[in-house]
Amino acid sequence: PPSDLEPLLDEAQEYYQEEYEVEKILRHKKLEDGSIRFFVKWVGTVGFPTSKGTWQTESDLENAPERVQEYWASKSKSGHA
Repeated sequence: PPSDLEPLLDEAQEYYQEEYEVEKILRHKKLEDGSIRFFVKWVGTVGFPTSKGTWQTESDLENAPERVQEYWASKSKSGHA
């Protein structure tokens, strides 16, 4: 018989699998190992200070390749790539 916990487990799994939409990449930094981290502002955080953004790896942003491309394009235009 199904457990009473199954609905709770399903709900928890959905919560942790939820994806958030990238509004904009604000800056990047290169780490000693050569990897790059992007500082991301998320959709739905209007009015929140920039400090509420998060640092993400490029692989973390694999579902938002257009935002990564937009970021690098803006950097090449400003000469700060």
